[in-house]
Amino acid sequence: MENTVTRLPFRILAGILGAILLLYSLPVSLLEASTGSLRGCFMAVSCLVGGIGLTLGAYTGRWFNSPA
Repeated sequence: MENTVTRLPFRILAGILGAILLLYSLPVSLLEASTGSLRGCFMAVSCLVGGIGLTLGAYTGRWFNSPA
């Protein structure tokens, strides 16, 4: 089995999107969740998981469905 790594432009794009999710969208959704909004709680969890996934994928070049 061949080990493939994501191309550099896509890793940079994923890193930028992950940083936006973690640095902007997560605090905004946590602020909304602090009011007791169920939508805010769902968005906070989604931003956290998506931001971490994109950032780690950009750093390593491997994604969730990649073989180990």
